[in-house]
Amino acid sequence: MRELLPAPAPARERRERERVSGLPVSVPTPLTFPVLYSLHTSKKFPFFHFKKCRYEAENAFFSSLKLVDFNIIDTLGVGGFGRVELVQLKSEETKTFAMKILKKRHIVDTRQQEHIRSEKQIMQEAHSDFIVRLYRTFKDSKYLYMLMEACLGGELWTILRDRGSFEDSTTRFYTACVVEAFSYLHSKGIIYRDLKPENLILDHRGYAKLVDFGFAKKIGFGKKTWTFCGTPEYVAPEIILNKGHDISADYWSLGILMYELLTGSSDDDDDDDDDDDDFMLIQKTTLFLPLFTQVSSPTDTSNFDSFPEENEDPPPDDNSGWDTDF
Repeated sequence: MRELLPAPAPARERRERERVSGLPVSVPTPLTFPVLYSLHTSKKFPFFHFKKCRYEAENAFFSSLKLVDFNIIDTLGVGGFGRVELVQLKSEETKTFAMKILKKRHIVDTRQQEHIRSEKQIMQEAHSDFIVRLYRTFKDSKYLYMLMEACLGGELWTILRDRGSFEDSTTRFYTACVVEAFSYLHSKGIIYRDLKPENLILDHRGYAKLVDFGFAKKIGFGKKTWTFCGTPEYVAPEIILNKGHDISADYWSLGILMYELLTGSSDDDDDDDDDDDDFMLIQKTTLFLPLFTQVSSPTDTSNFDSFPEENEDPPPDDNSGWDTDF
C-alpha cells in the first residue's frame, strides 16, 4: 500500500494517462454523508431540495480532504497524460476512489489546457447516475489530481475484448445507459464527442457510466462547434468535413458503438439497417442487467488489467498558472 503525497518528492513517478478510469461506489455500501434534511422549507419541490442538501454535504466533506489523506491501492489505468489509481481514505478504509493523476507539463506541451479545464467543470457539475462523479481536484507543481467515483466493475472495452461481441439484449442495455448519459448532457447544452467502449466503465452493480470528458464541450442549444477531435472510427462525417457539428455527432458515435458491441468491430462495411432497428427497440423493450462482473470489496481491482509499477522519472515542474481553478 502506497501513500499519496504531493509531488516534490522525487521518489514517486508518474506516467501516461488515458483510457478509462474507474470510480467509487463500493460493494458493501455506497458513499454516505451526514446531512440535515429540511424538506419542509421547499414545499413546492422537496425532492430537489433533498438532492441539494446531499450535494452540499458532499462538497463539505470533500473540501476538507488533502492528498496525504489517501493511500494508493492499485493502478486502474495508464494513458498518455498519466495514470488512474485506486486510492483509499486512510481514516475510513471502506471509502475508495479513483484518482486520475495528470502530468501538467505534458498537458501544456500538447496544448490541452482548455480541454482539461472544460473536463473539470463539466464533470464537477454533472449529477447523473450514468456519468462518473468528480468530487474534487488537487494540484502541485508536477501533477493535477482528479478525485473521482470508483467504479470497480471494469471497462466495457475489456469485457468486449474478452467476449468478442455481445448479444442483442446486452447491447441494448449498454446503449440505454449511454442514451441516459447523453440525454442528461444534451439537456445542459453539452456535447461529449469521445464515445467508445474504453470510455464506458461499469459500477459494482454492472451499470455503464461515461468517463473521460477531455473532448466534452458546452456549446449551448441550437449551436455548432468546429473543433476536430474524437477517435477516428467514431468521428461523425460533419466533423471530418469541418462543416460544424452539434449533439447529433454524439448519436453518430452511438450507432458505431452499437455496431462494435454487436460485432466486435467498429468497421461498418454493411449497409443494412439492423442498428437502427435496435435503437428503436430500446424504448419498447424491458432491459435486464448483464451479469458480467462481480466486485467483492471496495479494493477489488480484479476486473481491471494489470499495469506495471511506474518507473519513469518525474516530469518537470509546471508553474505557468494555467491551472488556477484546480
